[in-house]
Amino acid sequence: MNSRRRFLQTILLATGATFAGMPLGCRNDQSKPVVQTRALPPRPALSTAGQRFREMHSILLDNSDSPLVSRTRSCDVVVIGAGPSGLAACRTLNKLGLHTLLVESESRLGGAAVNGEWKGVPYPLGSVYVVELDGVIKEILDDAGVKPVLTPEDAIVIDNQPYLDFWKDSVIASMPVSTSEKDAMRQFRDDLLNIKTEPIYPLPPKLSPELAALDGQSVRQYLQQYNSDLLNNLINAYALSSMGGTIDQVNAYCLIDFYGSELGTSYNLPRYTFPGGLHQFAEAVARPIPVESQLYEHIAFDLTNTADGVNLKCIDSDNQVLEIKAKAAVVAVQKFAVPFLIPNLPTAQKDAIKQIIYNPFATIHLCSNRELLPHTHFDTWVMGKEEFFTDILNPSSIVPRDNPGYVYSIYAPRPLKERSALMSEELFADFARRAAEAALPVLGGKDASDAIEEIHCWAWGHSVVRASVGSHNGIAQHASMPFDNIFFANTDNDASPSLESAVHHGVMAAELVEKHVRKTRKTRDTGETGQ
Repeated sequence: MNSRRRFLQTILLATGATFAGMPLGCRNDQSKPVVQTRALPPRPALSTAGQRFREMHSILLDNSDSPLVSRTRSCDVVVIGAGPSGLAACRTLNKLGLHTLLVESESRLGGAAVNGEWKGVPYPLGSVYVVELDGVIKEILDDAGVKPVLTPEDAIVIDNQPYLDFWKDSVIASMPVSTSEKDAMRQFRDDLLNIKTEPIYPLPPKLSPELAALDGQSVRQYLQQYNSDLLNNLINAYALSSMGGTIDQVNAYCLIDFYGSELGTSYNLPRYTFPGGLHQFAEAVARPIPVESQLYEHIAFDLTNTADGVNLKCIDSDNQVLEIKAKAAVVAVQKFAVPFLIPNLPTAQKDAIKQIIYNPFATIHLCSNRELLPHTHFDTWVMGKEEFFTDILNPSSIVPRDNPGYVYSIYAPRPLKERSALMSEELFADFARRAAEAALPVLGGKDASDAIEEIHCWAWGHSVVRASVGSHNGIAQHASMPFDNIFFANTDNDASPSLESAVHHGVMAAELVEKHVRKTRKTRDTGETGQ
């Protein structure tokens, strides 16, 4: 089984800025003490430059009057969103011979497939790796001449001790847990390796009864058969980080597909990445797209169907309004924004979209002058720290060991109630400091703070679509139905966070649009000539 689709998160309203220089040991008086550490020297103040919350909220949420249109452009298809899905749609449409315009609210492409860099170490701000290197993904990489690398293995922390490649029998046998816990780990692993009713992504229009039952079952319910606290705790951390919710909130359908590719190369389940995560992949997708077709720092806010196709309004960084007239549109942003973007969206579709949940997420990158985790450890899962984070990625593990800098990335899914906190410079800075302190024991304890020179953070206010119980058999499909000349592409077409699904949905939307445009053009031409 190797159909794992992983996509950690995607952004729209809460754009990702790199916050630098948050000293450890600085917290407000109302924060709970976590780990006492030596405070680092003060660093430059945080900055939210580039985060256009006011414009986004005023246009999309507050229904304020927009400025008058200042200029107009035309194309065959307008694509909204330059994440992996929108890029894949735009690339495909261009290959099919259709003139496209790509509209993106950020100043760069990639969505969540973007990275930062520190002392020669590129690190992923969002999405990290893929497991599928066939079909369109292979085609994209081959066309661009880009080669991914295998990720090292993951580790699990038990009693402050990391256990590398922890699904191997020899490693399970060495764990300081009961025989029944070890047996449960082995049985869970073997069941995934021998699964007979394999989940399908992208989602079919309707699930079979067997798959619908998995979609309707929470992960906790699914795990009850193993009677293992260790397994519950491990999968809960994984579910929060990779599936958008706890084991009570996400479905067994997604778990079986996703975790089936987490068992490691020992079971012929490789994962692939690039230095800095998947930004190189996003750049590879974008390479054939003409630069003049890419419109960045343009916030889309009014998409309507017309007799001839669609009209889209967007506002640029100078608050000037551009109107785009096209024969069709591909919307490759998350569905929560769609009812604000498309004013006359059908009520039933709006209702389906309202049932899709998006969890906020943050990543906190500790920039160190020495090695704090073994070079062989790619992702370290830490149970019991979910208040602050679930796992610590080691981007340094795929760059040469003699590199002068090291980066360790804390992945911190947040509760829904903390979404607004990620848009607050002060609250986010305070959380980031406390999360970094909570991670220090895993990174070597108190002395680790001596090595950390900077902390870079990225906040996503509406990032990870949750693979909710019951979301895969009707809700996701209805939310992503085409609406006249408007088509939808995003990983949330599957109500699950996956780069592979994002790319596939982008390609599928482009192919549907191409047929739609050709058919519409033929019908119009036939009518005009009276044939």
